[in-house]
Amino acid sequence: MTETEYKLLNWRGASLNAERMCADILIMLDFESVDPQSPLGGPDGKKDILCKKSDWEYLAAVYFPPLPKAFKSIKAKFIGDFEGVESNDVDGIIFMTNQNLTPSHKKTLKSIAENENKKCIIYDNEAIRSLLDSGLGLPIRLLHLKIKLDEADQIAFFCKQQNRFPQYLDSFSKKIIEALSAKINECCENKEEYSNKIDAIHSFAQQTMAFMQETPPKSDKSRLKFPKFQEAVTENLSTEILLNIHKLMLYDSRSSELGKYRSQSVWIGSSDEPIDKASFIPPKPEVVQVQTENLLKSWRLDYHKLKQSNSISKIIERIAQFHCDFLAIHPFLDGNGRVARFLLNQQVSELLDVKEQVIIADNPSYYNALNEGRVGNLKPLEAIISIAVFGTDMLD
Repeated sequence: MTETEYKLLNWRGASLNAERMCADILIMLDFESVDPQSPLGGPDGKKDILCKKSDWEYLAAVYFPPLPKAFKSIKAKFIGDFEGVESNDVDGIIFMTNQNLTPSHKKTLKSIAENENKKCIIYDNEAIRSLLDSGLGLPIRLLHLKIKLDEADQIAFFCKQQNRFPQYLDSFSKKIIEALSAKINECCENKEEYSNKIDAIHSFAQQTMAFMQETPPKSDKSRLKFPKFQEAVTENLSTEILLNIHKLMLYDSRSSELGKYRSQSVWIGSSDEPIDKASFIPPKPEVVQVQTENLLKSWRLDYHKLKQSNSISKIIERIAQFHCDFLAIHPFLDGNGRVARFLLNQQVSELLDVKEQVIIADNPSYYNALNEGRVGNLKPLEAIISIAVFGTDMLD
């Protein structure tokens, strides 16, 4: 038993500490609007934490008893917490516990939510341990479990954080400017004597915001909407179809590279840093077409097996593999993320009969999942896709 697992299972912190740690974990996983309700005590209306992800709204329930409990007690706690889903008008529950749960136990708890047509995500001892021992989770582990980082931990932490800060700046810079603009508007309404100076600052903020909207560091993938074609577009996915999709996705850009495989070397990372600082370097342009055609051929060969499969988890695994491989090849100079998301939406529509939009934003946990996928660990990306599609983890 690792030190992390032991300290979780033999919890010695108060419920306040557990809720704060779980809130930090949800933030690390890029859940949005993470809002602990009553961390300092008092009634919380059967909701420890409220949060959102991929257009789904959840309440998170935290259960960290000081010693191992029988499943009967865990189930009773889950049922009590689940009552808050209906009363708080959310889509589902995230149950976070320091207890060990078997696949059968998780299935039992999820069935309670499914019977009420609600979503359910479960993070038990092993899932939380894995998150805290990961490169991204080490600071949370240090803060809440007081487990020091050895040399290997420090290397893992800095490797994971290398590209996380620019991503945070991309994500939050516009929000900061919007908040500043709102405050300035408020000042303009209440303090006329400062109106001239404040108007000048307000104008600057608006110009800056407009500039960011026109030339963003990365397009906001969470706002993308795609048509769903009734015919099986990806069944016979070929180079010709792929290039036409690229033309349609980027038609407004008027780029000379529309519908063409890239002919230049590229790297993934900050634009003001040299290539040796890149987080990922896609293959050279001369092999892009061959690798892409091999990827499409492999998908076509698997398509009919997937269509006949009754295993949702296998379908998600294959879609995740395709998504990761496509972005690793980086076949186009621009628009790879948009094309990859269109294909993912179409794949889940055809193979899982899901008609709703599948929203996957560009955020640190998504980039981390792609990096993990490139080294053979597709589980984080599969979980992201599963939650985006179903609002719950369908892989257990």
